[in-house]
Amino acid sequence: MNIIDITDEELKNIDLTSFIKGEALYGNSDSSLENTFVKGKEFYLKMVQDRTQFTGGRVLDLLSGHGRWLPFLSAFNDEVIAIERIEKSQLLAKRLCDYFDIKNVKFLTGDVSLIENIKKETIDYVWLWSGLQYISRDYALNQVRRVLRPGGRIFVGAYNGPGLMIEHVKNGIKNGMLFEGASKWALTGLAKGPLDNGEPNFIDLDSCSEICEMYGFRLIVAASSGNIDITDSRNVERIEPASYVDGYVRTVEFIAEKK
Repeated sequence: MNIIDITDEELKNIDLTSFIKGEALYGNSDSSLENTFVKGKEFYLKMVQDRTQFTGGRVLDLLSGHGRWLPFLSAFNDEVIAIERIEKSQLLAKRLCDYFDIKNVKFLTGDVSLIENIKKETIDYVWLWSGLQYISRDYALNQVRRVLRPGGRIFVGAYNGPGLMIEHVKNGIKNGMLFEGASKWALTGLAKGPLDNGEPNFIDLDSCSEICEMYGFRLIVAASSGNIDITDSRNVERIEPASYVDGYVRTVEFIAEKK
């Protein structure tokens, strides 16, 4: 079954938990699997093909998780390399690719340092969705710059300080676990500020340009999640105004080009 041919309804109804025999992937309360394709096929196709224009190249999906983006990245590109450190997540990603009969994805299972196995300037695009905040930003972006070809592009979707980071803290307060688990992790990141390049980290709209300059990238566009559109010339080389949900931006996205 090809991702291009599948109907929107069929995609939304894929039961990913059946691929791993109903086991919890990221914890019993996590809803990631159920929400994987909830936005429908056109959203994901447009995000990869139109919004980012990542087509016709060699792509690195860094911290690819359980493979949400692999069917769409692989549909429009020659090769996709998926690096994921959680073995069970990578197993699910492989089974998802088998389901869609995808042949052009190479799986590397292990720490983010596996990026060092990729030769210098051999990647056209890097996709880093909801992963940067969990790893050393300094290490990751230096390695991304190394593997990208001149003019190659990176797409990042990451936690915003006043958004998901604060949400973790609020949940910790609500559950009496302010200095435990995800809440403690978020507090650590917030205390360091958006320009700290360690781990944990977060970005906000105001810091995107400076972070990109720091690592040899030219910022093309930054926006709150879901609002990037580089097919619209008005959006290129400027920061889009944030789209607020419940008073704050949950996540921030940016696209940048290697200088």
